[in-house]
Amino acid sequence: MLRLIRLLIAAVAAAYLIVFAVQNRTAVEVVLWPGVVPIAAPLWGVALAAVVVGVVLGGVSIWLAGMRWRARAAAALRRVRAQEERQAATERREEQAAAMRAAERRKEAEREDRAKPVGPALSAPASGTKPLAISSS
Repeated sequence: MLRLIRLLIAAVAAAYLIVFAVQNRTAVEVVLWPGVVPIAAPLWGVALAAVVVGVVLGGVSIWLAGMRWRARAAAALRRVRAQEERQAATERREEQAAAMRAAERRKEAEREDRAKPVGPALSAPASGTKPLAISSS
């Protein structure tokens, strides 16, 4: 929708400029400061040149006025990126430390398992118990 509105405004402006150029074809003499030689140009060309110079000067002045804000934004972006890099490095170090602690725990568990005595698979029945009798029928 916004694109359509922009196209309509551009079309109306273009039509207005064409009508203005056709109606103002008369040549005028223009002397630009500090010049002394007059320049002959059509009136529409002088008017269009004045508009273009005004737009360019306005754009440059707005751009220069915004330099302070762009510099602040760039500095803030650099600070944020540096902080993100520091945070990522800290997280990597923490993950590595956690992995090392887990590996140490596994090694310790393996050492404990090796230190346990290995006994028979089945132990002898406790005293006071009767062995099972197998009956044949």
